Amino acid sequence: MSDDPTRPIQRVPAQPPRPRAGAGEPGDREPDRADGLRGLQTAVVVLAVVAVAALGIAVWALVDGGDDDRGGGGGRNAEAVSELRGDVRDLRRQVDDLPTADDLSALQKEVDELSGRLDDATDDLAAARDASEGLERLRSDVDGLRSDLDALAQRVEDLEAAPEGGAPASP
Repeated sequence: MSDDPTRPIQRVPAQPPRPRAGAGEPGDREPDRADGLRGLQTAVVVLAVVAVAALGIAVWALVDGGDDDRGGGGGRNAEAVSELRGDVRDLRRQVDDLPTADDLSALQKEVDELSGRLDDATDDLAAARDASEGLERLRSDVDGLRSDLDALAQRVEDLEAAPEGGAPASP
């Protein structure tokens, strides 16, 4: 081999990519899964460290905040505790005012009963509408029969008023 910079570069024939171990088999994603598991393990460890650090800071704040020997801070802490106690009392009253499971059960029973009554009323309304439509048809039929009866009565009068020849009298 010469180190002549002007010599042409020799091309190396392309080799097909080598198949990964177990390619095409069900386990061919094992390296990806292992990397994913390692990443998850790292994330869990980082979260655990952060959680322990937060717990340590919280404990330190509780221990340090409970120290009333310092000047001036004790009154504010007592006020805060008193305010928190008042808030807790208010929350307890609100919780006591909430409905119980028995109240909710009774309410659900009422809702079910009212739902059934509404279904019955809807059925009754549909039946009343059907009856109303039938009544309107009947009323129309009666009006038609009245008009036919009036026409028939008029013909009978005309026939009775006619002379014996059978021809109706002309007006």
